[in-house]
Amino acid sequence: MTHTPQPDDSIADNQKSLNALVRSLRLSQGQFRLILVRCNYGELRQRMVQRLGEVSPVPIRELVLPESVESLYGFIKTELADEKPQAVIVLGLESVRNLTGVFKSSNYIREELSHNFYFPLILWMNDPVWQRLIRVAPDLESWAT
Repeated sequence: MTHTPQPDDSIADNQKSLNALVRSLRLSQGQFRLILVRCNYGELRQRMVQRLGEVSPVPIRELVLPESVESLYGFIKTELADEKPQAVIVLGLESVRNLTGVFKSSNYIREELSHNFYFPLILWMNDPVWQRLIRVAPDLESWAT
């Protein structure tokens, strides 16, 4: 008797999520949109970010937060300077030492994001980071797709 392996549903689910993300990036060009992506596995995150870069018709600027970052908005603004990206992905939230402070300040100045960033902003996070976002910055989280 031969055992036929079942298709891995997680691969199909990941591809659907990637397709939805690409579609969202295309539709959000020239405007601010906060996109939250949850992934709990570092290796999978690396593969998905790489794959996103390969399949997206929109160039994506990748930023990695340092542990010592105090302001998400300030960090992005400083890193981009005069650059006008079509999309930005932010990695490293799980490493930020003062994540509560970063989320609280982002929640407080969330209007600045939409007034100054004319591109989709993708925040990549794991479940514990997402739960903290919901707890300390619910207004910011409610803006997200």
